[in-house]
Amino acid sequence: MIRTKGEAGTGNIVEAVRHIRAVQSGIRELVGSDVNLVHRLLKNHVTEYTGWKAYILLTERALDHIGVRPVNLHEQIETYEHLGETKTFSYDLKQRYQETVQSRQVIVAPKEALVTLVKDIPAPIPVVWEWLNDPRKRAQYTAQSGLEFRPVYSPNGRRGVGAQTHCMHGQNAAMKEVVLDWKPFDYFTVDQDGRPMFGDMIFTFRLEPVEDGKATRLTIYIKGAMLPGFLNKPLIKLAYGRMFMPMMLSKLAARIAEQQRAAPEMMPGEDSAQPLVSHSGGA
Repeated sequence: MIRTKGEAGTGNIVEAVRHIRAVQSGIRELVGSDVNLVHRLLKNHVTEYTGWKAYILLTERALDHIGVRPVNLHEQIETYEHLGETKTFSYDLKQRYQETVQSRQVIVAPKEALVTLVKDIPAPIPVVWEWLNDPRKRAQYTAQSGLEFRPVYSPNGRRGVGAQTHCMHGQNAAMKEVVLDWKPFDYFTVDQDGRPMFGDMIFTFRLEPVEDGKATRLTIYIKGAMLPGFLNKPLIKLAYGRMFMPMMLSKLAARIAEQQRAAPEMMPGEDSAQPLVSHSGGA
């Protein structure tokens, strides 16, 4: 149905005819060669030449029309029967996605870590991930006995960015934890505020598969502030690089090894805990 500007009963036939011709002209344009080209471009050769699975494809005419010409685009010619050659420009969406994710990451980078701890644990990544995040399991390997981890806020009912946990010693909160970044089975970053005694620290826990996925290499990068001034770095290296965290990791590996030994599918020889490697960074 086509509605024209000339309304019934007005007698403005000339205006009505002029408008109908304009509408019909637009319809002919929409079903012409440009629309055919759009359909043909759905079967392009970008993946064949680049290996990309997700991308944006623009024709040269489209870029000229919007008046932009981005850099680092893949240029190629598509040829179709009855339509000739069309110059196209493509952009890899996977690369853009990775760049966006990296720009939003909240991590303690290796270069800025004051303490780096590495531990190989004889269990696959999902098992280690659960032990690092389940409140009941966390209480089993703390450096100080009698601690309880209480989730106080969980976005969407689960642990993730913004989730808050209080580490309780009796009725007092010994530490308040907030999740800053969260990429399951890869890494997560938390801010642990244990002031005044334990400072305000940021930890990035990164997990990597070893032994064909049967074991996990857990790397922890730590930075933060315990004291103002020049004593801060030495104190963090002592407290977190030599005392609290090594003890915690040894207990963690032992608890997981016990669990794995009790599992029916556990293979002989997979219950040995690996040595702890500690690196103190920072100037």
